[in-house]
Amino acid sequence: MLTLAAAIALGVLIIMERKEKLSLDRFGSSAVLMLLSAAAIGLSVFEVTGAVMTIIDSITDFSKHNHGVSAVIYGSKVSAVIRLVIAGILFLPMLIAAIYILTEMIRKPLERREFERDEAFGARRSLRHANLSIMAAGIMGAVTLIAFLLTIPHWEELVKTVMVMNPFVILFLTIITVGFAIGPIAVFMVLDNAAIITIFLVGSAAAAVLYVYSAAFGTAAAVRAYKSGRINKTEAVICGVLSFLPIWSIMPSVWLKARVK
Repeated sequence: MLTLAAAIALGVLIIMERKEKLSLDRFGSSAVLMLLSAAAIGLSVFEVTGAVMTIIDSITDFSKHNHGVSAVIYGSKVSAVIRLVIAGILFLPMLIAAIYILTEMIRKPLERREFERDEAFGARRSLRHANLSIMAAGIMGAVTLIAFLLTIPHWEELVKTVMVMNPFVILFLTIITVGFAIGPIAVFMVLDNAAIITIFLVGSAAAAVLYVYSAAFGTAAAVRAYKSGRINKTEAVICGVLSFLPIWSIMPSVWLKARVK
């Protein structure tokens, strides 16, 4: 199962980091931990979404009339319930693992060199955080673009659903059925657009994790650059605030890199 495999991989990497067999001093190791945590959350959301839609389809047999939903559903209802339970159990530990990785990468991204002064060490840490922020924001942009492109083939189904189930039709059916039509309408709209909903949810989950990393690293880079004397307080505050812009947070991090070097 995807979520279980991702959780195991994430756990192994954290254990390796705790035993100092995987050093955050290496940019590659930091990047792997960051990207795997985002992928793990995305896979968990995919597993949950697919399991829920598989369970709904097993009750409604919707896939017999719309083969598009078959791209999302797989396995039996029993296996779907098992996947849902496992993903639900593992989601919180994986989220905690992602938070642990983030805090560790901010707290100790580099090891101090022998006889290295505080200012130089702070500047080097600021540079590392700026690079990680740029990477997180750049991959977040790529994930967002890829998710958008993957939804394009399914726009036609979405338009058809909106045309058939427009607000007036929904209101009319709700009134004449005294509200009982709301459930079936919701099920129809979800399953009819299962692929685009899944892509949106998975892409959003992975992008959200990368956004948090980007904003946190960008802010940490600004703080350390200020403490090392490379920028003044006003510049640090502006860079910290701009670090919360999705994707565009690359710009203050690039500027910080130029000032810190």
